[in-house]
Amino acid sequence: MSTRAVLLKSLGSTSGDLRRLVKGRSVAALAQRPQNGNWSAAECLSHLHDIEGRYLERLRRVASEENPFLPGIHPDESAHNALESADAILAGFESARRTTLEFLEALTPGDWQRPAVRKDGSPATMRSLVQLLAHHDIEHTEQIVKALAGD
Repeated sequence: MSTRAVLLKSLGSTSGDLRRLVKGRSVAALAQRPQNGNWSAAECLSHLHDIEGRYLERLRRVASEENPFLPGIHPDESAHNALESADAILAGFESARRTTLEFLEALTPGDWQRPAVRKDGSPATMRSLVQLLAHHDIEHTEQIVKALAGD
């Protein structure tokens, strides 16, 4: 299986993983921040939803511009709604992720090598940026697991 296929599969599986983690949990349980002060499970879900559209904008720039400079994407905690139901948050995330996947699936193999410059001046490619998005999913999925365990 190619790296591209693995990345697309990983991105495509995130919403199912998230749904399994939060299934049957109350809004209050998901909104509970762990003792260490990290984000609650609901805040992590909201963050993933918020970032998805902004990350797609970044990928579209790489596809359409020559070696664009990509400033960092900072979390917008005002977009985190810990009191919204997980189903509502996940429905928004899933819709945005479908759009991202449709965009990525339409890219040619050459498009996956298109260059960009990250905020620190280091080089990036479309592929490396997609790898970062997959890693971002994994990081926050792990954070949700810990939040639900109270860690």
